[in-house]
Amino acid sequence: MTRVAIAGATGSIGGVIAAAIASTKKHEVFVLSRKAPDASNNSGSISTLTVNYDSVDDIETKLTSNNIDTVICCMSLNSEAENASQINIIRAAAKSPTVKRFAPSEFGIDYMEASRQKYPFPSTEFKVAAIQELQKTDLQYTRFITSTFMDYFGPQNAPSQLKVLPLFIDHQSRKATIPGDGNTPVVLTHSTDVGKFVAAAVDLPEWQEKSLVIGDKLTLNELVERAEAVGKCKYEVTHVSIDKFQSGDIPELPCDVHVYRFVPKEMVMGIRQGAGLAMAAGWMNLDTSSGTLNDRLPGVESLSVAKFFSKYVAEADQTAYYG
Repeated sequence: MTRVAIAGATGSIGGVIAAAIASTKKHEVFVLSRKAPDASNNSGSISTLTVNYDSVDDIETKLTSNNIDTVICCMSLNSEAENASQINIIRAAAKSPTVKRFAPSEFGIDYMEASRQKYPFPSTEFKVAAIQELQKTDLQYTRFITSTFMDYFGPQNAPSQLKVLPLFIDHQSRKATIPGDGNTPVVLTHSTDVGKFVAAAVDLPEWQEKSLVIGDKLTLNELVERAEAVGKCKYEVTHVSIDKFQSGDIPELPCDVHVYRFVPKEMVMGIRQGAGLAMAAGWMNLDTSSGTLNDRLPGVESLSVAKFFSKYVAEADQTAYYG
């Protein structure tokens, strides 16, 4: 039995991963948190370790005293403060005599390659900083590379633990805004599959430096076709030039007005712009030539877009919107 500590488990993908590992009943799961848990939210299968992310010594003490073997970081890394916290966790893990493996906060594109090619994807510098810090240690580590989450392409009625923001498709209004010609393949991986693959990877005797998780690979045009086939209707598709995406001249989707109730318009458009440019440039068309985690874990099934849509798109409530 492995004792796994997860940093950032109170938000989106971290919570999915913590629950997935705990559900196997093979390992003990601990959540690292600045705050003590609310008794009403405390899960009997997941323990909370209150830590001071500003103190390497405090983190190391908590990891060692609880005999933690594996650390998985799921922080959002949207600020220098979060970057500093992850670096401190890495340094604490390296000091701990019990910690052997570490997975930094990734769950997206291949940020190391993006850095080498000087692609300005948000938070890349923080992702690279973590790898550079890990390379100084004796820790075995892996980068879980998943591309973008399939959750962001489903209808409002599809359940997800992520804070789902519709990127390019509004199933309720049957409209889509596609960056460029929409013919570049993209990998989409559902958050629940990420949780399953990470949980299964804990059982592996060795971690490779890269762990690619592939849910499905298709173009955005094919994505719309899947939705049309399931919904038995046509979507109104607008292809927006890359020049317009780069300048921020991106049309709104009808559902956006409802999304703005909990996410500012500037953030919605910023996320859509960054994701659209990355997809059109091929950064989410992951190179699987060197193998994937799917190959190493053939018993773990991944959800295809067709199955995802067949379960939820046909049921999409035309009057229900995000929020």
